[in-house]
Amino acid sequence: MSYMDGPSRTVTPLVIVAVAHTTLRLLIVDLLERDEVEWKLRATASQTDLDTALQEEEPDLLILDAADFSAFCRKDSLQTFPPGRIVVIGPEPDAAYEFAVRHDGAGAWIARDRVGEELSQCMNNVLDFTHWPASTA
Repeated sequence: MSYMDGPSRTVTPLVIVAVAHTTLRLLIVDLLERDEVEWKLRATASQTDLDTALQEEEPDLLILDAADFSAFCRKDSLQTFPPGRIVVIGPEPDAAYEFAVRHDGAGAWIARDRVGEELSQCMNNVLDFTHWPASTA
């Protein structure tokens, strides 16, 4: 999968925000809609909706809760989606939480209280490309 469309333009990555907690999910969607870069977003709250989204679309990135990431790793989902393209939102800044999800192959981990400051850059790091603002694409 290539994120570059020519030497100076990027395509808009599809991101599934699969966070069960309504307030956190809405916050993440709001932050990414206001971001200086453009993301195509699909938000879902349930594991069933996530499974459907993975079957219907080819997302570039997933954002999951730490508990949901563990369940995701135990399912066949990893056969269809690489864990290295998953950003995991953890409950608190704790090295043990981060170690556990990275051990399972997650691309990134962010504590809930750092989502506003770190999410967009973290997503770019996971996708390993420079995502230019839509206005300059």
